[in-house]
Amino acid sequence: MSDKATTIDKLVQRQAHLFELRRKLQQPQPTHAQPFITISREFGCSGFRLGLALLAALNPGKMEEEQWAVYDRRVFDFIDGDPELNRRFFEEHVQRRNLEFEEYLNSTFGAAPSDLSVFNRWANAMRNLALSGRAVFVGRASHMVTRDILGGLHVRVMAPFEWRVAEHARLNNLTETESRTLTRLKDRERGEFLQRYFGAAPEDVTSFHLVINNALVSEEEMVRMILSLLGVRRP
Repeated sequence: MSDKATTIDKLVQRQAHLFELRRKLQQPQPTHAQPFITISREFGCSGFRLGLALLAALNPGKMEEEQWAVYDRRVFDFIDGDPELNRRFFEEHVQRRNLEFEEYLNSTFGAAPSDLSVFNRWANAMRNLALSGRAVFVGRASHMVTRDILGGLHVRVMAPFEWRVAEHARLNNLTETESRTLTRLKDRERGEFLQRYFGAAPEDVTSFHLVINNALVSEEEMVRMILSLLGVRRP
């Protein structure tokens, strides 16, 4: 396993550990809006790295149970791959059902597609994590899944197509042709996902509080912008 893969694996386990710690503490359901952040990104833009940079700025000096955690596909896949952790996760986060969200899905699709139950399961878990606060969600249409929950700050990271192709090739040691093909594929898949589950167009950014051009703004600058807006909006 490469050093990069080992580092990512350790980070994923860390976020899963924070979830487990909060579960053991059995924190009461909050009675007021808790802050959380969603990051939606175009393929090739900063997502998980930006989430980790936010944690580095938000967590110093906090007790472990008060720290923020980042959740993306890798964290969810890690939980899914551990049968015991998976069982506890869904006992905690799907037991409290989000009936309004389920009604939305049912009314939207009627005869549900075969994978809707899986999406519904993860969406309900994500919503309950958002209600608990101190969570950064990367991708998985988190801005749409949590859009009616107070306390959320929804961020979209975008960049021109050619910049994203070059950046993805640079970070993953790909040729420009390989990166271009993959970027087109991922753009199409993500657009189809939003359209399928939410009837939303990927180019519509009106549901975000903040839209950032990754080609012009560094990760450090993005962190400062997000934290500044988060501080203004905190209850």
